[in-house]
Amino acid sequence: MRVTSVSERNFKRKPVKRLVHYIPTVVVTCSIAYLSLIRETGFSLPLFFGWDKVVHFIMYFVLAAVMLMDTRRDKRQSRTAVIVIFVLCTLYGGVIEILQERFFYPRTGDWWDWAADSVGAAIGICVMLLLWNQQKKEGIS
Repeated sequence: MRVTSVSERNFKRKPVKRLVHYIPTVVVTCSIAYLSLIRETGFSLPLFFGWDKVVHFIMYFVLAAVMLMDTRRDKRQSRTAVIVIFVLCTLYGGVIEILQERFFYPRTGDWWDWAADSVGAAIGICVMLLLWNQQKKEGIS
């Protein structure tokens, strides 16, 4: 009979409970996929040149911020987690652009969209870390 430690037993019992922390990440990720891969509806509201880059920036800003909040809620925030979140957001943006180009006509992939995705993720992470550092200084948990 194998003897297991208390932490090992706790880890085995809680995987579903831990996954609950990541529901917001799953919702945002699926929303981005849906909005990025649907066929155009004919409704277009170009407010200014490059407005779609702003939309990409905002979507990936939110995705990175939500992923970071979820890892913090799951008590798994670390420098490695921050790097992994940025890499995952960047790769996800790239995959979406490739899918648009290859399989979702009339949608097209765009390098500048991918750049906006990456910048949005980076700024989202930076803003969240700055807010949390400010909260620590003020004693807000």
